[in-house]
Amino acid sequence: MLKIHNKPSNLTSRVSALSDAMDEDDELIQSINNDHKGADDIWELKNEPDVQGIDNFWNGVKNDLEKDPNWYSFSDE
Repeated sequence: MLKIHNKPSNLTSRVSALSDAMDEDDELIQSINNDHKGADDIWELKNEPDVQGIDNFWNGVKNDLEKDPNWYSFSDE
């Protein structure tokens, strides 16, 4: 087990001096706070994965990579 023998003594004094950051009422903060409103993404966990969806996704990734001129496949050897 790792034991730290020389713990800095001023560590706790720095933490207590910090205050919570206040939200600024700007366009970015408003967009982040309102992003979830009206979202219709309803997640449902299932016991079995969507195998076809995963397969389609990774086939798309594979096709994109193979189109890259700098792509090297070890299976070509």
